[in-house]
Amino acid sequence: MSNRAFAIESDQVGENLLRENQLPLGSMVRAICEAASAGPEMLYEAMLKLALMVDMTAPTYGLGTWAQQVGERPNLKWAEGLTSDEIAEGEKVVGDALASSGRKSRRFKAGDEAICLVLSVPGIGREGTALYGRCARPLTGRQATELEALGEVAELAQSYVNLRSKEQGASASKHLIPSSTLPEMVFKSRAMLEVAKAVERIKDSDSCVLITGDSGTGKELVARAIHRLSRRSHKDFIPFNCTSGSAELIESMLFGHRKGAFTGAFAEHAGFIRAAEGGTLFLDEIGDLPLSLQPKLLRFLQEGEIQPLGESSPRKVNVRVVAATHKDLEKAVREGLFREDLYYRVASLSVHIPPLRERPEDTATLISHFLTHYVRRNDRQIAGITSAAIQALQDYSWPGNVRELAAEIERLVLYADEGSYISL
Repeated sequence: MSNRAFAIESDQVGENLLRENQLPLGSMVRAICEAASAGPEMLYEAMLKLALMVDMTAPTYGLGTWAQQVGERPNLKWAEGLTSDEIAEGEKVVGDALASSGRKSRRFKAGDEAICLVLSVPGIGREGTALYGRCARPLTGRQATELEALGEVAELAQSYVNLRSKEQGASASKHLIPSSTLPEMVFKSRAMLEVAKAVERIKDSDSCVLITGDSGTGKELVARAIHRLSRRSHKDFIPFNCTSGSAELIESMLFGHRKGAFTGAFAEHAGFIRAAEGGTLFLDEIGDLPLSLQPKLLRFLQEGEIQPLGESSPRKVNVRVVAATHKDLEKAVREGLFREDLYYRVASLSVHIPPLRERPEDTATLISHFLTHYVRRNDRQIAGITSAAIQALQDYSWPGNVRELAAEIERLVLYADEGSYISL
């Protein structure tokens, strides 16, 4: 079956979905079977297109794609509209789905709030891939039955492709889908592509990374992307805000304390640094860290050890630190508000996130993303958004950056009349 023929078939299926709001299983099964005969790449393409058609009849507010080599954990390739907790849940579901491929098990049932479709099964020299989505509404019985039937046919097609590959001695393509640039982030500007390239270069370094940028630009999302793409991704990402209290409280929270180390220390506390063992500690707003604590943080970064309150000897730790700030740390150093030696240790590797006003080409992409996301998440029936409203949103400078834009789009979605167009 040619790519063109499948594209035409896909368009016809999409029209049926829109008109009847149900899956045309006959056409979909035929497309899967014909694609299986054409080989693993064609089957993957067919499964991906059909997965997107399924989304038309069982709408999702967030989607993600994972890849997995045999014997390894699923690796997030792309995600949109999913929170960090939902991505973690998706990774578990995808891992279970790829591990159980080929074994009879029920995949979908009425009331499910998420779906997982295996696009290709893992094999020797070949990645397995799967798509995970969070449903805007729980699946109905009909949707679950149709998805189950489609999953069974897809599983048979995958088995057939694997058998053909073994018989022909051919190795299927190892990389079926492109890697995500920055998980959880949406952009198309050259400036953000440069950020993505910088993240790719430094993701596996154990040196401290400093992320700078205005409030609301997505510094924590970049920090999470660094962790998720790194070899430390199997361990925890622990965020800590350096403005969370007094110097004494921050010291206790970060470095930990023994029981009885001070008044009110009724139990031992390991601290955020030890909680991030083997993983990543994210120090948000490090420019606001009390000056009295900076020498202790410097020792931790230099020597890889900490001394909890009440303990007589230091403890070795294995933690990679990613820090972020909206402040000018070089200016803070000149003003005596931030130690110079700590600055050079923290900023050994740096990534700057440009404000939204400096990358206006991302605004339209983000408007589309947030509009789809909040319409589905809030289960609203919105016809669309007028071109005049889009232009007005693009012309605004967004001093609060992506965070402010997201909040405004959600407000517009919630206040719009059902079935109407959003206008300003």
